[in-house]
Amino acid sequence: MVRRIKETAAFVLLAFCLAGCGARGEDAAESSVVEVKKDGSVLNTIKGSFSEEDHGDEDALKDFILHTAAEYNESAGEDRISVKKVKAANDRAELVLEYQTADDFGAFNEYSFFCGTVEEAYEAGYDLDQTYEDAGGGESITRDELLTMGSRRIVIGKLIKDEALTVKASGKILYCAGDSVREVSGDRAQIEGDQTFWLIYK
Repeated sequence: MVRRIKETAAFVLLAFCLAGCGARGEDAAESSVVEVKKDGSVLNTIKGSFSEEDHGDEDALKDFILHTAAEYNESAGEDRISVKKVKAANDRAELVLEYQTADDFGAFNEYSFFCGTVEEAYEAGYDLDQTYEDAGGGESITRDELLTMGSRRIVIGKLIKDEALTVKASGKILYCAGDSVREVSGDRAQIEGDQTFWLIYK
């Protein structure tokens, strides 16, 4: 779940591990899926356990999420976050938030999160001096080789300690770098930990 909500709503944090806090590995990553769309927007689907007895009902959760998103939109001066779904039933909850840009996702979650082309990342000053492993098991590439792929898309991010998520790109992931990348398959990468990660995709 977003850090902003974690910090201000302990009742949600304790029972609804929306970003995988308290979980590890695949279970942690699959509890929060971040889909980076072709138009630059980001869709975050979060699933977890939820106890109505201890933490209120679906309406209370929905009111809180809507209020938190509204606060961000007000500070941004326009609607940058949309709450697409809030559902809580049978001790499970699901939340879907859509962010207008990767910058909004990063700012709201207090993560470092960039999505754009390799050329845009270079011009923005991001550190690209890495060895990028071929997701298909081929030869790795260097920074200089990456820079020849200026139109390729890249996600650069850094979570906070003990958090995890699955990043779903809008195309097949070709290369990756960073110790927090646990597994790559097709257009998905499982990310865990507070080390910077790089994902290059079609």
